[in-house]
Amino acid sequence: TILACQAPLAIPTGVMAGALSAARGEWLAAGAEWSPHSQRAALVDEVHAARKVARATRRHREPSDPARTPALGLAYPGGDLYSWLRKRGGATEVVIPAREQRLAMAVLGIPGSGKTVTLLRRVWIAAQAGMRVVFVDCKGTDPALAWQVTCAYRLANPGAIVGYWPTQPLDCWRGDGMAIANRLLAVEDWAAEGGGVYYRRMATLALQLACTPPTGPPRSSHDFLRRLDHRKLQQLWRGDPTAQADLEQLAADPQVLAGVRGRYSAFFRSLQGKADGCWGLEDVDLAVLTIPTIASRQDADAAVRLVLEDLGHFATRRKPRVGDDVLLVLDEFSAVQGGTEQAIHLAERLRDVGVPVVFGAQSPEGLGDERQQRRLLHTVGGGLVLHQTPDPDHLVQLAGTVRTPEQAWQLDPWGPAGQARVHMADRPRVDPNQVRQLHPGEAFLVHGGRAVKLSVLQAPVPASVQ
Repeated sequence: TILACQAPLAIPTGVMAGALSAARGEWLAAGAEWSPHSQRAALVDEVHAARKVARATRRHREPSDPARTPALGLAYPGGDLYSWLRKRGGATEVVIPAREQRLAMAVLGIPGSGKTVTLLRRVWIAAQAGMRVVFVDCKGTDPALAWQVTCAYRLANPGAIVGYWPTQPLDCWRGDGMAIANRLLAVEDWAAEGGGVYYRRMATLALQLACTPPTGPPRSSHDFLRRLDHRKLQQLWRGDPTAQADLEQLAADPQVLAGVRGRYSAFFRSLQGKADGCWGLEDVDLAVLTIPTIASRQDADAAVRLVLEDLGHFATRRKPRVGDDVLLVLDEFSAVQGGTEQAIHLAERLRDVGVPVVFGAQSPEGLGDERQQRRLLHTVGGGLVLHQTPDPDHLVQLAGTVRTPEQAWQLDPWGPAGQARVHMADRPRVDPNQVRQLHPGEAFLVHGGRAVKLSVLQAPVPASVQ
């Protein structure tokens, strides 16, 4: 009887007293990080934001206006990269500004984190902007990647002319004789000290004599190898006393010319005519170059160096300097020996001629050693996209820090005692632990000391086309 009489009043009173006690504790905590209520509220907000962005990503529709720049992804709340953000409906899009589209970009992420999706989206955005694309797959483990790149590009440019290497042999003999000689010189890995310096100089002399005679440069590997003969060179340089003196110097050490011919003969034999084709980079809208096509790793490295040197000559000499921008994508460029130095060299050389470079790697170590990382990150003016990475501490420093208050609380066994201390401290703008916990398709975009978290959109290629 007592319970039945007191329950209607005791239960609401007890619930109200408990709520008032919890409210007092939360008020005294004032949003402190150690408060369970604050942690629960932050987790709920994070889940709601993730669900909202995921729902907006699934329902996203590309703008019907062709003059409107497509978005790279949809932003999560809290980013401060305001110049890249565009409000559209209920979502906030991350759009690469026109100036940054012409600058280098780096995309890092472990396998399965969405790095390839970002590269394909970048290819589609370039096609939408009317740019040509050269996609270099330096790893070559995904046989479907070339087709995916083609689908993404042709969705924006249905009539695009596409070239595939090595399926379709590439013409690597375009340009004047000195350009061809420099291209061939970059193929081999020459010694930089000791007696190798003398051999390199003599080999350079032999290549220049073979490629720059008055009759014109070689236009095929067969023609080039045929010229690496002392009597043939004498015929080509008949009537030039300076060249004849250089030939006498080569004749004094017959092993030099024989060694040069042996090196390049083995290299071009392994290529099996893949460098003696009939199309060049200036003949196509999209070029997809897949590197590991040769059994020998050394020959594959030499082949990619040859192709990258040809690309540098194409960008600086064979295409218009203004009005014909070409996007160069180097995916897994660190898989090639010496590829890091050559990629950085290309980024530094080509940014003034309308050829932005997009680097793709699986980790910060994929950008090279510490010195190479600094050089490469200094050339990345178009943003750094960080997918899930196990060791992002060095890279998140590019986003800088923010001044935030840090609070120290006095607690007793029943909770906060109502006394606290506040001081200002610097915190990373991008938390490294959040980078480690990213889901596939999520990334942090860092540019100019600011950052935003985004969900990368896929290139809108229909499943039937894929």
